[in-house]
Amino acid sequence: MTQSWIWIPSTAFTSAGKIANQLGVSPDRSTRFPSVATLMSRGANVENELGKLGVTRRKTATIMDLAESIDNGTLNLDGVGDPEEVRAKLMEIKGVGPWTATYIVMRTMSWTDAFLETDYGIKKALAPLSSKCIAEVAKAWAPWRSYASLSLWNSL
Repeated sequence: MTQSWIWIPSTAFTSAGKIANQLGVSPDRSTRFPSVATLMSRGANVENELGKLGVTRRKTATIMDLAESIDNGTLNLDGVGDPEEVRAKLMEIKGVGPWTATYIVMRTMSWTDAFLETDYGIKKALAPLSSKCIAEVAKAWAPWRSYASLSLWNSL
């Protein structure tokens, strides 16, 4: 089944809203980014449309590669499957790194054990610990590290 939307980090809501508006989509509280169908319908024009907002060609290509993977069924973000496998598939997309892949899987698949030890907010909440120390401390929070992440972000 093809997903109709893509989840994005809350810190990117303003940018996502601008992208949605640029592509003629009115963002609301449940959808903060253009649908896969909207992105795919733009084809090569999406680069020019997003470029007007300062989105680089590489980032546009990443967005489109992600949309295409969802559209053609090679990537399933509907909550079915192994989160680690989906995370690995996400990281096969050029421009998607560990933080982004983990966050997407945490949100789209309700992965309870995702943890972002390199995240700025988490590092700030647990200062002066290093990312390595944070990852070690967080092992004790398994399998609920996503909730720990949310609690740490909310503590700021």
